[in-house]
Amino acid sequence: MRKSATLMVALFLGAVSVFAQDRFDYSGRWNIAVQGGTMFSINENVHSYTGQGNTADLFTYQGGLALGYDINQAFGVRLSVSYGKNVSASNYKQTKLDYPTQRFPYEFHSVNVFADAILNINEWAEEDSRFSPKVYAGVGFAETFGFKETGDHHPWQWDNISKTNTPIGFRVGAIGEYDFSNGLGIYIDVVGEAYMDNYNGIHPETEAHGRREGYAGFPLDLRALASFGVIYHF
Repeated sequence: MRKSATLMVALFLGAVSVFAQDRFDYSGRWNIAVQGGTMFSINENVHSYTGQGNTADLFTYQGGLALGYDINQAFGVRLSVSYGKNVSASNYKQTKLDYPTQRFPYEFHSVNVFADAILNINEWAEEDSRFSPKVYAGVGFAETFGFKETGDHHPWQWDNISKTNTPIGFRVGAIGEYDFSNGLGIYIDVVGEAYMDNYNGIHPETEAHGRREGYAGFPLDLRALASFGVIYHF
C-alpha cells in the first residue's frame, strides 16, 4: 500500500511538472528559417509610378534565410540574408517639358544583411501558447547592383546613377509565429526598412531636396516587406 501511494505521488508530481513546463520554451536553442514574399519600394522619384497610374509596379519579390538563437523565453537574436528585386526611376519631372510622355523606370537587385534583436511578447504576457507575437529591430547593410532601365532612356540622369552601392540600413518589424510540438513552426513577418540615400543609386545633394522639382526632402530610401516563413528550432 505504501509503495502504491509513493508511486501515485511520484506520477502526480511528474504530471504537474510536465504541465507546468512551457511547451514552447526554446531558451538556449538555435533556429533556422526560410522566408519569402512581396516588397514595396519607396525611393526618389516614386512619383514616376504613383503619379502615372503605375503604383502596382512598385510591388516586387524578395526572399531570404535566417539563423537565430533564443537567449531565453523573452529575448532572441537573428542574422538574416535576403535577396530582392527593387524598382526606382529617374526624375521625369525635370525633363517633362522636353519629354512629356516618357517614363524612366529602372530595376536593380540587392543582397540585404541584418542583425536583429527580438522580443517575444508571450513571455511578458505570461502566456504559454503555440502562437508567439514578436517584435524586433535590426541594423545592417545592403549591396545593390544589376541596374537596368525598364522604360525610356533618361537623357542625362541614367549615366549619373551609381550602379553599385553599399548603404547602411536599419529596420523595425513584427512576427506572428505558430509552433508545432516537433520544433517546426510557420510565421508571417512584416517589416519596414530604411537605407542611406544611395540605396537606389541616386543621392541628391542637400540643395536639391525640396527645391528641385521631383526630389523630396526625406534623406532615406525605404522598403516595406511582407513575408511568409518556415522555422525550425533545434
